[in-house]
Amino acid sequence: MIFFLTAVVIGLLAILIKMIVDVYMLIITVRKDQEVVAKPHPTDEGHQFIKGLY
Repeated sequence: MIFFLTAVVIGLLAILIKMIVDVYMLIITVRKDQEVVAKPHPTDEGHQFIKGLY
């Protein structure tokens, strides 16, 4: 019974880690795509951000 529970816990941990890794990879790819598509000047980005705040 203990072995069964350990196996279940390990399986859940593996699934959790896989999900986290998938999300992490997705975020990285999205950020890279955004950087490649729209590469404005850092100053422009800052001004847009400040305008968005006010």
